[in-house]
Amino acid sequence: MNIKICTKNSEVIEAALASVNGRASAHAYTTYGEIEGIAEKTEARIVEFVGAKKRVVGARVVSCSSTAVPASYSGFRRAATGVTLECRATGWFLTDIIRVDVTQAGGGADRLFLTRDQADCATARLNSQFRIWSD
Repeated sequence: MNIKICTKNSEVIEAALASVNGRASAHAYTTYGEIEGIAEKTEARIVEFVGAKKRVVGARVVSCSSTAVPASYSGFRRAATGVTLECRATGWFLTDIIRVDVTQAGGGADRLFLTRDQADCATARLNSQFRIWSD
């Protein structure tokens, strides 16, 4: 799956989400706006790490909808949506959608994956902001 995240493809994205989610909607990603929001939030986060929008290409984010199930519901599973987005030179793309069963351990989390160059740049930017105190 490779769907560019843009308003022109909003219906295609929502149809793909609906086909994976089935009847689940309360704790699942169901709208184009939610997916666009993940891309925008992730891009801003990466730009903060690497310092320039042009360095965002190649990054990926895996996002899970919902929140963790309260401990009092031991053994209960909540239907959620997992999406993978990738930044390319022409914009963000939705590359995978899966249905996820969320328990007490998960939900509502984003996992960011950077390229080696992005990680090196982020590390260098962080290291330039502090010094180690020696006694």
